[in-house]
Amino acid sequence: MKFLTVILFFLIFTASYCQETDNNRLNTLLVLYENADTDSLKSILWVDVINEFEKNIQAGNFHNTQNQNRLYDKNQYELSIINISQYSSESNRFICHSISKGFSENWNYITQKKKDNTYEIILKEEDSNPFYTEVHDLNDNTFLLFTKYIDMSFSCYSAYVMKVENNGVTRQDAFKNKQDVLSVCSWTNIDESYWKSDPKTGIATLVGGMAYYKAIPVLFHPKSKTISYTFYSPEKRKEITRKALFKKGGFNIDSYDARSFEE
Repeated sequence: MKFLTVILFFLIFTASYCQETDNNRLNTLLVLYENADTDSLKSILWVDVINEFEKNIQAGNFHNTQNQNRLYDKNQYELSIINISQYSSESNRFICHSISKGFSENWNYITQKKKDNTYEIILKEEDSNPFYTEVHDLNDNTFLLFTKYIDMSFSCYSAYVMKVENNGVTRQDAFKNKQDVLSVCSWTNIDESYWKSDPKTGIATLVGGMAYYKAIPVLFHPKSKTISYTFYSPEKRKEITRKALFKKGGFNIDSYDARSFEE
């Protein structure tokens, strides 16, 4: 019976699918995926979702210069699992795209605008954590890519200087000490519970609990081509801001990891 249901499902889907535009086909696939009741059916549909998503980003169907940081309106289709986000560089030459179906299941893309106003996929990363968050222009053939990695108790924002060459996109050793990545990792979920004794009975009880903190972002200032981030140093008891100007193909700036207790 379940097999017949699946066959009927696909017959109905195929009949309507062929009559829709690219964007509508993607919308249909997204809804079908979220409503699929078996893992095998979801796996089949996800392949179609990715294929259709790639068609859309190459055709420029999501392109909107009025809103640089765009989130797909999933509420319109009552989506609860899938997230789609995009970000355009200042010149709209480069766009980063992420489509996610879970905590660490992200499909990431960078597209580059062509002369005919369509887009070419120049970088692709499948089924990964982190996901792409921002892309910025540095010069004619170089861009800055931001990503975000999420774990149960901490998150890391990372920055990469990427160079477009004839044979693809290469990561540059563009940060301090010839590092190819700038990472800023911070605690986001911390157990702040502690034992407290009742002044009358002397009985100790556990109070407090898990506290959530926003991840420390890496910021880019396009006009000055400056990268920066700010963190709190327990040792110095103050906030510290690190920043660097894009110069000679890179940024002279250190990474930061709250887990190392260096500051």
